[in-house]
Amino acid sequence: MPKSDDTLDISDLIDQPLPGPSLAEDTASMPVVDRCEEEHCSDSDASAEIDEDDEEEMHVKSQREKCKAAQQSPEYEKVTPREISKWSFEVQLEGEGTYECSATGLVFEVSEQALVRYSVLSWSEFSEFLEDSWKPAGSIYDVDVEDPSLLKFIHFPHSLCLDESGHEMSFSVLHVNGSDANIDPTVDYTASHVKWRVSSLSPTGPIIPRPQHVKHDGAVLLYKDQDYQEKFCLHVILALNSHSEFKAIEEQVRSSGKNLMSIYKSVDCTLEGTVYHLTSKPEGEITPPHLEFRTQPVASKGFFEAIFDQPPTFELFLKDSDSVQKWTAKITKVDWERKEEPGSRKITKGITSHVS
Repeated sequence: MPKSDDTLDISDLIDQPLPGPSLAEDTASMPVVDRCEEEHCSDSDASAEIDEDDEEEMHVKSQREKCKAAQQSPEYEKVTPREISKWSFEVQLEGEGTYECSATGLVFEVSEQALVRYSVLSWSEFSEFLEDSWKPAGSIYDVDVEDPSLLKFIHFPHSLCLDESGHEMSFSVLHVNGSDANIDPTVDYTASHVKWRVSSLSPTGPIIPRPQHVKHDGAVLLYKDQDYQEKFCLHVILALNSHSEFKAIEEQVRSSGKNLMSIYKSVDCTLEGTVYHLTSKPEGEITPPHLEFRTQPVASKGFFEAIFDQPPTFELFLKDSDSVQKWTAKITKVDWERKEEPGSRKITKGITSHVS
């Protein structure tokens, strides 16, 4: 699980509050297909005879394929967990070996048969341990095994986009023990996972030094504001493509009291710790004009609000501070009218999907 990151020197912005309204709503489902640009992948062979829209779509597809190729992880035995409750799972591992959870991407190495229980946690619960030195590099989990000695290693999915050969990273693992926490070393990392030797079982998750310049595997979450009667309002949230991020957003949304419905989730979007702006066709009223993408846990995540006088179709375009387009999506009338209930989210490298 890779990540992708930034362009600006953002140190002067990091402690400022996010512009824009704070989030609100119920994260329902998001099935539409998105398009997202990855900056490190390029396509120089576009034909002059292809119109601008088709050329851009071909460019995006080419980029996506190149970046996905860099993110292939080893093939482990896939296991499907039982969902105990939302964000909590258990899986029976039948013997010694290395197993990958099909729902979360977590990889477990065990010495013999073991029943593993695990829950997705929110980084906001542990932000005090990150302070100004560290930032999340994936989700944080609470893993439990009746006999912890059976669990030798955990491979955590990370959310960095490591699409350049020779890209050296410095991963660690935050290991929380009650009111204290350790910064544990890692054994190894790949383009998708961080490998950690189990010492004891308590909340753990991959982190990187805050100054480290990286790109993040991101997601753009869209919500329609159903409190608008005569106009059409969308909230656009920039997020890490990780379970902990989605859980935190869902909790924020549910406690907000606003009548929002999640209509769409995009994937394969490379985001950096920089400032973005959103445009649309037809032109809508979009506020704020710019929004910073931040990976540090925050109490309330900012978002773009886009208001239209006429019903869909809407096209949205996300650009970075250099006006490079990072993501685009088309919202149709069918997308707008679709109503679905929340469900589990399955995240794999390069793919985020909604699972009923």
